[in-house]
Formats: sequence, structure tokens, C-alpha cells
Amino acid sequence: MTTKSLRAAARHFASLSLAVCCTLPAALPARAQDPATTPTQQQQQPATPPATQQPPPATSNIVSRPIAQRSIGLEANKVVRWTLRDAVTAALAKNVDIELERENVRLKQYDLIAAQGYYDPAVVSTLLYNRSSTPTSSRFTGATSNAISRDSVTFNGGLRKNFERYGTTFSADLNNTRLGSNTNNLEVQYAPALTFQITQPLFKNLRIDANRRLIKITRKSLDLSDAQFRQRVIEIISNTQQAYWDLALAIRNEGIARESVGLAETQLNNNKRQVEVGTLAPIDVVSAATQVESRRQQVFQAINQLS
Repeated sequence: MTTKSLRAAARHFASLSLAVCCTLPAALPARAQDPATTPTQQQQQPATPPATQQPPPATSNIVSRPIAQRSIGLEANKVVRWTLRDAVTAALAKNVDIELERENVRLKQYDLIAAQGYYDPAVVSTLLYNRSSTPTSSRFTGATSNAISRDSVTFNGGLRKNFERYGTTFSADLNNTRLGSNTNNLEVQYAPALTFQITQPLFKNLRIDANRRLIKITRKSLDLSDAQFRQRVIEIISNTQQAYWDLALAIRNEGIARESVGLAETQLNNNKRQVEVGTLAPIDVVSAATQVESRRQQVFQAINQLS
């Protein structure tokens, strides 16, 4: 064997020895970390207990109850829809105070007409008929019989007019008498008379008198009654508008309260599902249920206010 062959064999042996030395320390810890399990040790290990069913949470019994519809003040088939104009018209037409104020205004108007009637023109007339028969006591009466008979017809007509401005009074009278007697040469006699009279006060009752004072007082009273009537109408219209919008607000408030109950119930259901999957604590379900009951109470309060 040559020297060259000996050197090659020595290099090969050294390489094998180095590989064995490197692998032996890495294998020893792995062996120590994974020791063989004996049958006795397998018997001593406790068995895994079977999975037990968890009791359902107490929050699963929380249920939401429906809210009844409002029935107070409503009758079947008698629900009508009113605009603000309809409400004001009905309030003015059916209000007792409005009728009283209207009648007061009418009475004051009648009083004013009655006071002004003093200055209306007035026509007066008189019609009289008289027949008499008197026995004669002398031969020289001129009667053609033993009795004197007389027939008289009186017709009087006149016009009266009082002026309000200065208290002037005007009158015109026509007096006429028809007389018939058996002692007259003429069978019928007439005695007509036409008179005119104007009266103008200079000092007393020139500016004011009792009738003109009554007319002025009645006019002021009429203006006052009309103002009171207008004031009452304005008050009723204002109260009707306020009540109309209060009712509209109450109706809208009830609707919003019912919607809030629906939202609270939705939140309650979401919390229940999250508790079932274990992502939320059961106390959150109780809190959501409390919120639902609070919203339900608000709905009942809104129903009472609306009714």
C-alpha cells in the first residue's frame, strides 16, 4: 500500500468520526424530552370528563308584549280627518259663547234702530163721524121737521218729522170737516184747513237732547259689544289652533313612542343572540329589557295625553 492510499483512508475515517460526534449530542436531548410511557403511567392519567350541558340563561324568559291600540275617545266608523280650517269653522259654529255674543250684538243693533226711530217721519190721521137729532122748541128754527138733525164727518191728516242734527221739528196738518143739517139752506158744508209748523230750538236742546244722547250711548254700546264679539272670536280661534296643534303633536308623539319601543325590542333581541353565542354578558339583556319597559311606559303616557 502506498503512502497516498494511507492518507486517503485516514481522511475518510476522520470525516466519519466527526459526523458521529455531531449527531450524537442532538439525538440525546430529543430522547430525554420524549420518554416512553409505561402502561402504569397510562392507567394513572385521569380520564377527560364528559361535556355537561349548561343551563339556559335566565334572560331567555324575557319576552316583549304587544301594546294595544288607543281606543278611548274613538268610535268605530266615526273617525274623521279635519284640517285646521275645518276645526276653526266647527268651533265658531258650535260654540255657545259665540252665539251669546252674536245675540248681544243683534240686541244692541235693535236698540240703536229703536232709538233712531224717533227721527223717522210719521203720518197721523183721524176719521170721525157724528150724527145727532134734537127736537125743535121754536117755530123759527128753519127745520123742515119737528127735529134738527146734524151729520158731521171729520177727516184730519198730518205729517211729523224730527231732525236729528239740530233738533228741528216739522209738522204739516190737513183738517177737514163735512157738516150736513136740515136747518141749513145748503145741504152740505165743508171747513178745510191746512197748516205747517216748524220748531227750531235756539238755546235748549240745540246741541244735544235726550233722544240724541240715547242714540250716542247705544252706538257706543254697540261698538263695545262688537269689540267683545271680535275678541271672543279671536280667543276661540287661538284656542282652537292651540288645541289642534297640541293634538297633532300628541298623535306624532304617540307614533314616535311606539317606534322607540320597536327599536328597544330590536336591541333586546340582538342582545339575546349575543348572549347565546357568548359575546355579551347577561346583564346587558336585563338592561335592554328595562329600557323596553321604560319605553312602553312612555307609550301609555302618550296615549293618556292624546286621549
